[in-house]
Amino acid sequence: MDEELEYFCEDAKDQLGFMEQALMDAVERGVDDEVIGAIFRAMHTIKGTAGMFDFDDIVSFTHIAENLLDSVRQKKITLTEEMLELLLSVKDHVENLIASAIAKTPLTQEILDHDALLRNSLLVALSVPSPQSSNSTIAPSITPHEEEEKEGVWHLSLRLKKEFFKTGMDLLSIFEFFGSMGEIITILPITQSIPTLEQLNPLDPHIGFEIFFLSSASKIEIEEIFEFVEEDIELIILSSDDSNALKQLIQQRPEIAAVLHEASLYDQTLHSENVQPIIESPIIAPIVIKTPAVSTIISPPTENNEEAIKHLAPKSTFLRVDFQKIDLLINQVSEMVIANAKIAKLAEKYDDTDLEETTTSLGEMLDVLRDGIMNIRMVQVEESFAKLRRNVSDVAKKVGKSIDFSISGGETELDKSVVEKLSDPLVHMLRNSIDHGIENKEDRLAAGKPEHGRIELRAYPESGNIIIEIEDDGRGLNTEVILNKARAKGLIAQNEDPSQDDINMMIFHPGFSTADVVSDISGRGVGMDVVKQNIDALKGRIDIISQIGKGCKFIITLPLTLAIIDGFLVQAGSTKYIIPQDMIQEVVELTENYRVNVGNSLLLNLRGELLPLLDIKDYFCDHDTDLYPRENVIIVRYGSYRAGLIVDELFGEQQTVVKSMGALFRKVPGISGGSILGSGEISLIFDIPALINYVIHHEKR
Repeated sequence: MDEELEYFCEDAKDQLGFMEQALMDAVERGVDDEVIGAIFRAMHTIKGTAGMFDFDDIVSFTHIAENLLDSVRQKKITLTEEMLELLLSVKDHVENLIASAIAKTPLTQEILDHDALLRNSLLVALSVPSPQSSNSTIAPSITPHEEEEKEGVWHLSLRLKKEFFKTGMDLLSIFEFFGSMGEIITILPITQSIPTLEQLNPLDPHIGFEIFFLSSASKIEIEEIFEFVEEDIELIILSSDDSNALKQLIQQRPEIAAVLHEASLYDQTLHSENVQPIIESPIIAPIVIKTPAVSTIISPPTENNEEAIKHLAPKSTFLRVDFQKIDLLINQVSEMVIANAKIAKLAEKYDDTDLEETTTSLGEMLDVLRDGIMNIRMVQVEESFAKLRRNVSDVAKKVGKSIDFSISGGETELDKSVVEKLSDPLVHMLRNSIDHGIENKEDRLAAGKPEHGRIELRAYPESGNIIIEIEDDGRGLNTEVILNKARAKGLIAQNEDPSQDDINMMIFHPGFSTADVVSDISGRGVGMDVVKQNIDALKGRIDIISQIGKGCKFIITLPLTLAIIDGFLVQAGSTKYIIPQDMIQEVVELTENYRVNVGNSLLLNLRGELLPLLDIKDYFCDHDTDLYPRENVIIVRYGSYRAGLIVDELFGEQQTVVKSMGALFRKVPGISGGSILGSGEISLIFDIPALINYVIHHEKR
């Protein structure tokens, strides 16, 4: 795919996202002018950009949808609930049309049939007038060729603002788009503002245009041609037979009078009393260039130019960057971090003070560079969450339930790679909440609950992690039913008495389902196990809090990023380990005052609170023959859980580049990766969620 098509694809994806979000706002909170405007602009933008690539199927379809939205926007048609559903289907269909256009594949018969059905539905909707305008007759637009509006000449007076060319917009492409709506008769460049060569800045626009356009389009439709650049231009549109509007224009822009007069345009109006003094100034003979379609008149620049150019601060813009390029930068910074650590070790070994200062300074700069690049990878979860609203709405309608779905914390930032892998788990969990969690209307009313079910999706940062919660006010998990099902499947022994948390976690077992009926939404025992696998792959954790009859809450805890971390270097036995620093609460020396033995469990008495302890040497069977003078405990926290890790030596903070351990060591419990130290040694990075999970369950046994 070439670069232009990639931009079209990305822009269309964004516009469809805006459209869906606006439609869901309308479904949930009602229709207002702002929502209608957002939907219309999205459809109009897609139609315009598709036209530049000659995607005729997209243009013709979106034109009909655009006509409907324009009629709604002008209050000629009332937007009903059925129309909102239709427009959601339109959005999905446009997505399919774009995919086929990009892939250059012919439309399937199924898509063609759906296209015909939607076109007919849109035309039917166009024929239904608003009750507010029932006294007037509305003639809906069918296609561009069937519009019977009278053609007329429009006069467009266009000026480009200073930042126009810095936005990357192509003026020629805009002019070419006029061809789809009518015919440009004449373009008159206004060149009086062009400075001398010494003062000329090629990035600043110094030329204006007076355009005469023959078309049956309305003034609003012509304005929409410039919608992409409306903030970077000054545009005045008037009918060529509106003499009063012309007089006002000339008073506002007197430099055009001479050009219009020389071009023999508006002769009668220009010689009126109001404008005669303007055109009596000497006129420089224009140069006329004629083409088969357009007659263009170019006037040479005058000797009197405006004051020297004042350079303005560059306009803030967004830049699309290939994600692979960011990964490449991160990998290079990672290698620089390792190399700098090696140099620092050499400086320390040879007691080179100057070199130590240099490596320290370089390390600080690498910290800033690392944080900057990592911030590029961070994206707000709002866009990903907003897409779930449509999914919730569709599933709720399919099962016949009313759901109030709310989202909070959309501004929370998370690594883009994590966000992308999080979408499917959230979809599965929301579908299960709707199908299994929320009761039907009759059961809710009988239980004294509101008729509408409630599902909340929240995100917030905590202790260097991101917490995502899905909470509903449904029936909750029935632990008795889950336990009986688990025993029937042999997952739990008949004489075993598991905790409620252990029972709840059984829903993530492959093939486990308590549904009596299999539907196309759930009940096959697949989905929740995939959720658990995906969360585990992201080095995350999922917990469940449930109360029968009151609801259920799923809590997902995820690391902020998976690439470079601030770590704390320790040693246990003969091996060095890295602990993610944002998961460390404190460090204490393990003395008899802290150590508590309860049966076979070793606990830490931390200021009256008992915490489970895990001896790292015992866990990894790594007992060095040397005796260390002291033992230390690292208090770590993940979510709401805390535990202590017993280690031998503490080395301090260590900027850590996370490296994959390879297929052979990828599934070592308690290890999430490795890193290369400045000395060249390999250190292992603790998987804190896995270690805490192990020590908690070990304590229970």
